[in-house]
Amino acid sequence: MFNKREALHFFCSKAFKRDVPEEGYLEMSHEVVKYTGGLPLALKVLGSYLYGRNVSAWHSAVKKLRSVPDAKILETLRISYDGLDSMQKEIFLDIACFFKGKPKDKVLDLFEKRGYNPQIEIDVLIERSLVTVKQDIDVFKKKFDVLEMHDLLQEMGRSFVIQESPNYPSKRSRLWSPEDLDLMLTQNKGTETIQSIVLPPIGNGTYYVQRWRDKAIPNMSQLKFLNFDFLRAHIHINIPSTLKVLHWELCPLETLPLVDQRYELVEIKISWSNIVQLWHGFKFLEKLKHLDLSCSGLEQTPDLSGVPVLETLDLSCCHCLTLIHPSLICHKSLLVLNLWECTSLETFPGKLEMSLLKELNLCDCKSFMSPPEFGECMTKLSRLYFQDMTISELPISLGSLVGLSELDLRGCKKLTCLPDSIHELESLRILRASWCSSLCDLPHSVSVIPFLSILDLRDCCLTEESFPCDFGQFPSLTDLDLSGNHFVNLPISIHELPKLKCLSLNGCKRLQSLPELPSSIRELKAWCCDSLDTRSFNNLSKACSVFASTSQGPGEVLQMVIPGANIPSWLVHRQESNCLSVPFPHHCHPSERLGIALYFIVRPSERWFSSSLRLAVGNGDRVITSSIPIWYHQGYHLCMFCMTNDCLSDQETRKAIHFELSFEYINVEYPPEILSSAACWVHTDEIEHLNKGETERPNKKRQKMLEEKH
Repeated sequence: MFNKREALHFFCSKAFKRDVPEEGYLEMSHEVVKYTGGLPLALKVLGSYLYGRNVSAWHSAVKKLRSVPDAKILETLRISYDGLDSMQKEIFLDIACFFKGKPKDKVLDLFEKRGYNPQIEIDVLIERSLVTVKQDIDVFKKKFDVLEMHDLLQEMGRSFVIQESPNYPSKRSRLWSPEDLDLMLTQNKGTETIQSIVLPPIGNGTYYVQRWRDKAIPNMSQLKFLNFDFLRAHIHINIPSTLKVLHWELCPLETLPLVDQRYELVEIKISWSNIVQLWHGFKFLEKLKHLDLSCSGLEQTPDLSGVPVLETLDLSCCHCLTLIHPSLICHKSLLVLNLWECTSLETFPGKLEMSLLKELNLCDCKSFMSPPEFGECMTKLSRLYFQDMTISELPISLGSLVGLSELDLRGCKKLTCLPDSIHELESLRILRASWCSSLCDLPHSVSVIPFLSILDLRDCCLTEESFPCDFGQFPSLTDLDLSGNHFVNLPISIHELPKLKCLSLNGCKRLQSLPELPSSIRELKAWCCDSLDTRSFNNLSKACSVFASTSQGPGEVLQMVIPGANIPSWLVHRQESNCLSVPFPHHCHPSERLGIALYFIVRPSERWFSSSLRLAVGNGDRVITSSIPIWYHQGYHLCMFCMTNDCLSDQETRKAIHFELSFEYINVEYPPEILSSAACWVHTDEIEHLNKGETERPNKKRQKMLEEKH
């Protein structure tokens, strides 16, 4: 509780955005502070409400305060609520009754599906200090906004709803407690006024589940939002045509009781349910956009010809689904179709002709013996997922998907080749075909896909003969993963790839040498390439020098990892640890210094492990991380980093730069260890020496300068 001076100062900060009242408002400001009793919440809410209002509005607010005996806090806060328009009041009451502590984006989405314009209205509630937003972090460490409300404000909002009918919950606009629903079922009163029911999770064996079994909910002609998530009670309910949003996770019903022909439903979400058939016959749901039946007992999809604006259909993990209704494959509004892990589904009833479909997911549909055929109208499809299917070939009609940007074939172990028509996919940017263990050939046309930037061919069956002769002609390729394949040498033409930044060769056990790398390369990973000849240093040294002399992007770093335990002799600064201090060459003109090369020797772990490398520059002023594949590493490895001058510009005032390499997220008892480190400044007159290989040393003059002490 504030004293009078603190209360006035706090109130003015909200009502005037300054420390003292404006001229003509001093007396009224003191009166507001007096009637709120110095309570911070009331001062905050009233100050936010009065901000920017004229004198007459202030007089009206103060008059209301005078009528409140003993400055009862809820009545004081109601003044701000009364200043809201009807839509803002509805949203405030919904948040107070249902959505306090819920993610803001999900709440906004629900409001939009119910026909509200929520963003503007919630901004008003925030400005009035009736609602606040705080940040939370999910399990993936991703930040998101949460709607919050002071307990007193929530109590006020819920009290308004209770006052609508203190003794008969069925005559209120909102129900949120099991006790009130129980009372409604017991009283068996009419429910014409209820607009929303949202119950908290109720366990399967609780008192209410047994008590409500086979109970019937009377007609709810005004119901707009129903959330029975996790309620397993077999309640008899006739879904009203007015309902807009239905959520019932773990629904025990086998079919939805849709007795009318027309409905206002916009979203149905009944995942993990016992639904076998969603509805019988034809139903006209002209506004339904989102349908989620994932992880249900669904055996066949419903007739969707009466659902003209459906946009998303989630049938993932419907393991009993065997039949697709013909109305689905020619739906003209559907954007996303998710059939992931529908393990009993064998085929579609014909060619797909969904002209607006953007995403199709058939991952883990293991009963599909052949992929679907695509009609020429499917030019909007941009993401196609066939992961872990048992298909042996792709359809020729794949070439008609001219809008496809991502194709996922990972784990298709029977797939032997890609179709020649793949070059027709002019919009393709991502092609993932890792773990296609029978894939041993690439079509000649693959390298002419104009915008392909990511090509993942890990753990296939590729040899030297698998690559087309013009493999280096990809005009846009930035990431190439060839890990776990069987080639002895890479195509020489790789150095012609103009935009390649990341090349992964992890686990290529037969690989003996590396070709010249393109000047664009920024990351090379060759963990566990046991046959790799250390003479590859020639090309790695050249890559380092080319990078230092041609790098244009600010803060760019070149990272490379290969098997080996010998640090090249031209690295003159050495330390038998994971830390290294390198004297800064202040005597050298910046135009002559191109950057610095760093090498570290890593001893393998005695167990399988997953980790990341972390290179700290200076006192952690700059941190560079690099992921390590989840393997048991046999043999020592060299980790190399090359940095340009701009990466080190903040270190130039120091006599020496400190570097430290470490592991992050170690999950084994005996982690890998970094044994030694080395470094060398890269100068313009040493490029030629670096290009000649590891046996070349810097010229004597430069060597002497490098070895000078501070």
